[in-house]
Amino acid sequence: MKPLNTLVLSVRPMTLDDIDAVAGWFDSIDDVLLFDRSAVVPASLEAIRENWKTDLDPAAMPPKAVWYIAEDASGRPAAIAGLRSINYINGDALLAAFVSRHMRGRGVGVRLAAMALDAGFTRMRLVRVTAYYREDNAITASVTQRLGFCEEGRLRKALLTVGCHHDMVVMGLLQEEWLARRDALNGDLDDATVLRFSGHGNEQYDWPRRERTDNLVRDLAARRERLEVAGRKGVRLP
Repeated sequence: MKPLNTLVLSVRPMTLDDIDAVAGWFDSIDDVLLFDRSAVVPASLEAIRENWKTDLDPAAMPPKAVWYIAEDASGRPAAIAGLRSINYINGDALLAAFVSRHMRGRGVGVRLAAMALDAGFTRMRLVRVTAYYREDNAITASVTQRLGFCEEGRLRKALLTVGCHHDMVVMGLLQEEWLARRDALNGDLDDATVLRFSGHGNEQYDWPRRERTDNLVRDLAARRERLEVAGRKGVRLP
C-alpha cells in the first residue's frame, strides 16, 4: 500500500520549450561546479538555450542525447536526467541529472536516472554509461553507487572552484551490471516517491515499478472468474 503522502511525478521527453522553466536551476555556480567543469560564471538565459540546442535538436537522427523531465501535478519541473554524447557505434553515453532545490532529498534523482539508464540499456542497446562528479559531491557519489556504478578512475585536480583544485571522479556502469542491479534497486526504493511516464499503458516504466491493478480491473477479473465457475456448473448469473 502506498503512503498517503506519496509524491507522484509525471515523466516525459524534454524539449527546447522546457529550457525557460529550468534555466533558473543553473544560476548557482557552486551547485553546477559539483559536476560540470565547463561552467565559469552564471550563464544568461540565451547562453543556456544555445548550449542545449545540440542535445535537444528534434531534427537530429539519431539523437545525440535523450533527456527526460519530471513534473509535479501542477506542471512544475522537479528534475531532469539524460544520456548525452551518445555514441551508437561503440554503444556508450554520459549520464547527467539535476534535481530542483525544492525536490531534493526525496529520491527523485535516483528514480529518474534509473528510468534513463533502463531506456539506454534496454531500448538503445548501450553497452556502457559514464558519469562524472567532483570528489566532494557526496550526493552524486551516493546516487551513482546505488545505481550500480563503479569508480573507474579520477581526473586529478581537474576542476578549479573557489581557488582549490578537486579531482573529478569517473564512474562507469556496464549493461550487464545494470540488468543485474535494477531489480534489487527497484525493491529497495519505497513508494513515498513514484515517477511515471506520461501516456496510457506506460505503467511498466514506473520507478519504482510495482504490480498495479485498479479496482475496475480487479472487479472485472473477479466477475470473469465467477462466470467461468458458474458456466462449468450450468448456472446463469445475472
